[in-house]
Amino acid sequence: MPLTCPACGFKNPDRAKFCNECGAALGPKREKPRGLRHARTTERRHATVLFADIQGYTSLSAQIDPEELHEIMDPIYATMARAVTAHGGTVAKYLGDSVMALFGVPEAHEDDEARAVRCALELHRRMADYPEIEGRKLALTIGVNAGLVVAGDIGAAQKSDFDALGDTVNVAARLQGRAQAGQVFASDHVYRRARPQFNWEPVGPFELKNVPYLVHAYNVVGERDPLEVAKFVGAGMAKLCGREDEMDTVNSILKAVANSSGCVLGVRGEAGVGKSRLVYELRARAQDFGFGTLVGRTLSYGQNMPLMPIKEIVRLFAGLKEHEEAGFARERVREVFSPCWADAEIREIRVTTLAWFLGYPFADSVVENLEGKAKQSLLEVSLNEFFVALTSGRKIGKPLVVVLEDMHWADGATRDWVVQFARLMKDKPILLVLVYRPGLERDWSSEDLAAFSEISLAPIKTGAVGEMVSSILVVDETPAELARFVAQKSQGNPFFAEELLKHLLEEGVVAREPSPPGAPTTATITRPLDTVDIPSSVQALILSRVDRLETATRRTLQEASVVGRIFLKRILAEISSARGQFSRHLDRLSDLEMIFEQSRLPEL
Repeated sequence: MPLTCPACGFKNPDRAKFCNECGAALGPKREKPRGLRHARTTERRHATVLFADIQGYTSLSAQIDPEELHEIMDPIYATMARAVTAHGGTVAKYLGDSVMALFGVPEAHEDDEARAVRCALELHRRMADYPEIEGRKLALTIGVNAGLVVAGDIGAAQKSDFDALGDTVNVAARLQGRAQAGQVFASDHVYRRARPQFNWEPVGPFELKNVPYLVHAYNVVGERDPLEVAKFVGAGMAKLCGREDEMDTVNSILKAVANSSGCVLGVRGEAGVGKSRLVYELRARAQDFGFGTLVGRTLSYGQNMPLMPIKEIVRLFAGLKEHEEAGFARERVREVFSPCWADAEIREIRVTTLAWFLGYPFADSVVENLEGKAKQSLLEVSLNEFFVALTSGRKIGKPLVVVLEDMHWADGATRDWVVQFARLMKDKPILLVLVYRPGLERDWSSEDLAAFSEISLAPIKTGAVGEMVSSILVVDETPAELARFVAQKSQGNPFFAEELLKHLLEEGVVAREPSPPGAPTTATITRPLDTVDIPSSVQALILSRVDRLETATRRTLQEASVVGRIFLKRILAEISSARGQFSRHLDRLSDLEMIFEQSRLPEL
């Protein structure tokens, strides 16, 4: 009689002990010994921890009835939880007047530190907008730290909760205790990982209770505008290495677009492989060719923010900061966008529509009186006409490059706008650059759209990694051992290579060797390279990819890692819980380039 899997419903042979589909145990459940009946799982991993404390809570709780206090605090906690969730975090627990949130657990993202800081700023904004309670204004103090934690079901066997433990958690809580109302105190680790996106001021160093070392910290003053971020990052970029063929393609496309042949260019590649670096070079080359450039980005939580990168482009073009004063913003929108339309009536409709789009509506405007699809259609027309006007009007009046970064995170409305705009720009001098990771493929040939080209970025070769190392170190000669080490550990991923090399410099493993005037400069290795720990930023990128895997496939990858960096398929098959799905899991991991097949020869 076939055995039905209780987990997935798959029909298995009657003697099977494990499901051939998902690997779950079959047969009658055995009673666990008393005290062990609660399934508990914990995991050691890198995480970012945020503590937020409500100032004024203690005195408030002493003045009012506990039930009334609960009614007051419940919506505040709900507001805070929504902000944490919107930025990809998880509320681990509430501690009276405090909230502890985790970023990177249970799912990692390569920008968890930046997510946590953005969430902290958002929490302050939401609390500032919250009405007074019993005649007093509540405020938050926030601390953020990142590092290793043990996360999972923590507590007594009969009652455990999702939580995290470790020195990282303790330091985050202590930093929150040092912050004043409205401040965000972040550790040095968070500062180094999220530095380009925000403005900071140093505080401390602090001697924190039960922390046996000085903690250097920074107060987060606010978020930088994207244009500032681009300048900040671009100033420290390593030389573009190993991308000569790709830049030849870019040059050819720019020449075609300059002759009014609109084009959509896809730049595709895994995280860290150099998409943004290539686009930075593309923009510089476009400016040399006389193009105007506009850039918008989608943040990693942008699926719930319609037209996010388009809105950013429009806002930056108007010279507006986020959360600008409404009266000034409306005047600025009218001043900047009016020259795009000659007809006065059409101009009024389009300008007020763009103002509404940015969140600064004019009273009694046409768009305010529309609903649903009619409002959306008016917005699309206004946006399309705005971009096209830039190629001929006095604001730019030249060929245009529009870059949409991180399109793999874009919402449906943004993707729909890209398709319909690609129809409009066929004979316009516009290059629309879409930057994305694998998985955002589309058959452009089946539609009547502008020409489409794609640059698919692969890891750079060892020689290019060596050239990149010399560029970052600013030396003429790089030790061959160092170039091989960085190439091997990074697997040709430029971001991994750069982060690893910066880590080696910070740790003093690599040093620049002073040389006499006129002599070639070189670098020296001060201790064995095989003793170096991989920096957390690289770990976060890898973890984010692993966390996106299906549970059973991720389990196979974990089992392979136990066998070793190089493993035999037959040995892994013996210990794998995947059973009938084992080969499918390996194929999936190979397609994602998480494992690489070295030989198809029979294993002895």
